[in-house]
Amino acid sequence: MVGAILTGISVKIMGRKGTLLTMNPLSIIGAALMWVSDSIYVAMAARFIQGLFAGLATGVVPLYVGEISPTKIRGAVITVHQLFVTLGLLVAQVLGHHKVWGNCHGWRYTLVFTAVPSLIQLLILPSLPDSPRAIFIDQNWEDGAEKSLQLFRGTDDVQAEIDEIREERDDERASGQMSEWKLICHRPSRRQLITISVVLVLQQLCGINAILLFVQNLIDSTVLKNNDIVGIGVCIANVGITVIAIILMDWVGRKRLLLGGYIFAGFSCILLAISLLLESSQYKEGLGSTHGEGEKHAAYLGLASMIGFILGFAVGPGPVPWIITVEYFRQSSRPAASTIGHFLNWLFNAAIFWIFSYLNEGTFKDKTNRAGFVVFFFMIICFLPTGFLYYFMPETKNKSFQNIYQEFSQRSRSTEDNNDNKTPTESTQNLITNTPIQASDGESVANGREAPASAYTTPKRLYHPTGEDTRRPTEIDLRYQDGNESLTSPLTRGAQPITSRETESTSSSDTSLTTDSNQRLSTPSQSPPHNTFSFREAISAICTED
Repeated sequence: MVGAILTGISVKIMGRKGTLLTMNPLSIIGAALMWVSDSIYVAMAARFIQGLFAGLATGVVPLYVGEISPTKIRGAVITVHQLFVTLGLLVAQVLGHHKVWGNCHGWRYTLVFTAVPSLIQLLILPSLPDSPRAIFIDQNWEDGAEKSLQLFRGTDDVQAEIDEIREERDDERASGQMSEWKLICHRPSRRQLITISVVLVLQQLCGINAILLFVQNLIDSTVLKNNDIVGIGVCIANVGITVIAIILMDWVGRKRLLLGGYIFAGFSCILLAISLLLESSQYKEGLGSTHGEGEKHAAYLGLASMIGFILGFAVGPGPVPWIITVEYFRQSSRPAASTIGHFLNWLFNAAIFWIFSYLNEGTFKDKTNRAGFVVFFFMIICFLPTGFLYYFMPETKNKSFQNIYQEFSQRSRSTEDNNDNKTPTESTQNLITNTPIQASDGESVANGREAPASAYTTPKRLYHPTGEDTRRPTEIDLRYQDGNESLTSPLTRGAQPITSRETESTSSSDTSLTTDSNQRLSTPSQSPPHNTFSFREAISAICTED
């Protein structure tokens, strides 16, 4: 998590390539400390340093790879990052086997092996240029960006990409580099930030790391106990399916793969939960000790559903979050977005690890039916985001960064236009409850005979009262004109409702407003009982409000 937090500031100071070169020594230092460690404190320090490396790597590598990739194959190239993550899991599973290095004599070799990829990267990376977009936009060096593009593309004809980068630089010249807090407060980027945050959090909550980290415990709880090859086979399946995702990413598209992957993983969770519940019932009936046919069938069903879950995750929920984190933002806000998204990803990764470790102690080892209910939780998480993603996640395959940004801008403007087209009466009714307000002539303004639209004076755009935009009005006046008489009801931004007390006027020229002492004008923070909003309208208002 700490490494993820440092991603943004590291990229701003040292650039993409500079950060990659700087973080590799952290991995080597951590591995060296693990080799010489003779106490738990040295080992903890070594693991902390390697954790910094891992947090920086997950944030910076997709940025660099995404910015140097051609538009038509950008999704496939970024998915290669996920492929090497799965290869790392497979190598760890093999090296951690008790017949290899997973024993009291070879554990140091397993931990030191993490320095090997860093050494390879230190040898290769200096020969590669920095990201062309970073050179052009951040360093304002067009010739350097052109040379970088020519090297990565293998051709001198890169003028079209240079023009696209120049257009992006000119559009965001005034904004400068965004900090994390500035990005959070930047309303035009709110939809993108919410989307990547949801996707990166759900990537962990769906349970993939819990299942992969404890796959051996899941296997040991079945009749496949001590079958060491099963855990390695699951990791091999993960690698193979990720290769298929590379082929499909720029053909089928990010959105379809993500939704399809979550749905497939959700159904696999149902089968896995059923298999665990069936095995638990067989065990309680006394068949567990003899490995009856019912328990064997449940075990094989569980293994098949586990592989199905990994298949669903690997084709979409695994690689797509890294891709859209790069694609949804422009150069000035991309490092900050990566910092926020990957911090949330690591935070929930740790939360799932701690929770599942606790549940694992008394769930799978005791062969209780709690294991099935834990997997049902993962099933709910897999199905939960499908509606949100279907409506609010645009497809970005074969689109340039500038085109993606313009599409988000058009969606925001469309929502604003829909809000502006509401009549003053409609806007006012969204802010007032049913309580009728009586004018001096006895006419009901809010709920009786409605005043004409011309009687209302409202600003062009009404904002929710809890917002932070300093442009929004602090008071809205409802005026009902009738000769020399007027009715004014201030709706303030405060969170508490305003109570109108019964008043009497002794002058004939004064306006009288009588309201029962128990009747109140509610502020917009209280929802009108007669106004209902669909899920899509509510989320759209949050994501695109400007």
